[in-house]
Amino acid sequence: MMRILYSIEEYDYTLNEIEGFIDDIAVCIKKNIIKKKGDRYKFNYVGMIVDKTGKQTSIVIVLPKYLEDIVLSVDTEKNYAQLLMQVFRKYTRDSLIRDNLSDLDYLSDCTHFSLLAIIDYLVGDYIENGLYQNSLDSHECNGNGPIDWNHTMQEEFALVSNRQIFYTNLHTIADEDDTEDYIRLLHQNILFQCFSFLEEISFLDILEYPSLYIRQAQLFIDDLEYQVRAIDLEMRNVFSDRKINLLKAMKYFLEKESRLESNNLLLYGTINFHNIWEEAISSVLDNERSAFTDYLPSPQWTKRNLETILPSRTLRPDAIRKISNDIFVVDAKYYKYPFNENGKLNSGNPGLGDISKQFLYVEALKTEPSIEDCNYHNSFLFPSSNDTVTNIGEINFNLFPQRTIQLITFPGKQLFKMYIAGQQLDDVEIVRIFQ
Repeated sequence: MMRILYSIEEYDYTLNEIEGFIDDIAVCIKKNIIKKKGDRYKFNYVGMIVDKTGKQTSIVIVLPKYLEDIVLSVDTEKNYAQLLMQVFRKYTRDSLIRDNLSDLDYLSDCTHFSLLAIIDYLVGDYIENGLYQNSLDSHECNGNGPIDWNHTMQEEFALVSNRQIFYTNLHTIADEDDTEDYIRLLHQNILFQCFSFLEEISFLDILEYPSLYIRQAQLFIDDLEYQVRAIDLEMRNVFSDRKINLLKAMKYFLEKESRLESNNLLLYGTINFHNIWEEAISSVLDNERSAFTDYLPSPQWTKRNLETILPSRTLRPDAIRKISNDIFVVDAKYYKYPFNENGKLNSGNPGLGDISKQFLYVEALKTEPSIEDCNYHNSFLFPSSNDTVTNIGEINFNLFPQRTIQLITFPGKQLFKMYIAGQQLDDVEIVRIFQ
């Protein structure tokens, strides 16, 4: 039996509304996924929570907070959930490629992408590349492969004619897949567990994988410690990036899956969705920040009576684009709509520190002679549930006269679809939105 609950990040819920779907709410509170205030509960998290208790599986899908003010139909909820899963897949796959699976910190409790991210990686790799395989060298008589002269001379009689040596049969090398290789069988067994789990929680339609089946492999040693050691040994002997990444993912799955019996809570999401919002903005704007890094000075710390200067962290806006003589400095702000229906400020908006830094970015860039005469445009970019980009206001600060920060809302659905597809706004669109 399976049930699905759609919910909204930071929305107030009663205990009765969520306890039927999450068996151990205390665990979620401990992991900072849920925050409790009085008799109200809020999800401090975006993504999927799978609670697998006994024969009952419950799925809670927490949608981003910017969808709070619209009424969602069941079909719309599912469409948003599918889009969200695709965003997570894009984000995690980019992280896997960037980090080469050498550091799985982004899969730790701070982000909660957890086991389902690795399942997604393993299934996607299998669809693209098939089962893990090692070649098994064997010999055949008079085959099409390269001749193994040592083996031929040991096994065949030589004929001598006119001082030349002839062999009536040549032993050639034949490559074939080692179907009994332990790592291959272990990979097959892990995939069986992945497919079984995805089928069990009716999750394939959300990840949009085709219905697949792979039979369970019979391992001659079915011991976790032995399996991990076998993977470690295999990694020392392979040089293919795909194989190394796959082996690391298999090891992570085994170590994570071994703890499932004591923890029925599986997570695919993050308590830091603002990082994904920032990454999507950076991608869609075709961020050129790295080209301006040298133009952003760092504060210098000097210990008295010493010549050593200790630089501190420099300014780092989320995105910078230069188009002709215009420079657009954009900070991605994952906040709710900043104004209420009466036109007053909502609580929880960007604070004085964020505002001051945004003005300071421009002042820092203007110290570079080569770009000091450019036209600068400062913006905060908020998510919205609307279908159009909207300029909703501006921020003025007397310490920075004649400068403003434009407040712009960008449709979350449009942004994430572009991010998934790897699309960027063209120069004309950027100028129209931010000028």
